[in-house]
Amino acid sequence: ALMRVGAIYTEMGRNDAARNAYRYLIDRYPGSFLVPKAKIEILVTFYNEGRYEQVIQQADEVSKNVVSRDYALKLYIMLGDAHSAVGSPVNAVHFYSKAHAYLRYPEKETVIVKLREAINRLSAEELQFLLDRVRDPLARGYLMYRLGFNHANEGKYGDALRVLSEFVRMYPDHEMTADARQLIAEYDRATEADRIPATTRHTVACLLPL
Repeated sequence: ALMRVGAIYTEMGRNDAARNAYRYLIDRYPGSFLVPKAKIEILVTFYNEGRYEQVIQQADEVSKNVVSRDYALKLYIMLGDAHSAVGSPVNAVHFYSKAHAYLRYPEKETVIVKLREAINRLSAEELQFLLDRVRDPLARGYLMYRLGFNHANEGKYGDALRVLSEFVRMYPDHEMTADARQLIAEYDRATEADRIPATTRHTVACLLPL
């Protein structure tokens, strides 16, 4: 009953009242199997108010009691969203990748979109940092693909080829593998052009009346 009261208040936008209901449940019935869910729903009320730092700060304590797949999934997605909202894409990717491990199709798609958006905001250094820590194959594939892409944007075609070739070898069935093969062909041509001796190159100039 208290869980339902909290849910109704949350739906009404009365987050303070919802928190009171959940806290009363936790204090009055500490042995209830609903306590972990109540703690997560308290974080939801903070998230609804845009208090993302509060969500992040309290998440560690809440996660200690989470054993259910559904509870863990909700917590990881919310933490990914909170870190994304405060401008921390590295942590957002970390939690989205943890959530992905609990997901099944078709519910994976929403998290995959969020994961890719967060990865696209990362620098080459941040991508490498996460590659040393993330274990989820899909997330690692996106990270490697993006790292190769970033290297190419910086004119480091040799590094781009190395990373993308390794990506294709490790994840031949990844959804970005076809794109990676196309980029490898393009970057290979770019590095080939760099290897042309300077004496055989030509310079084109344009004189304009500016």
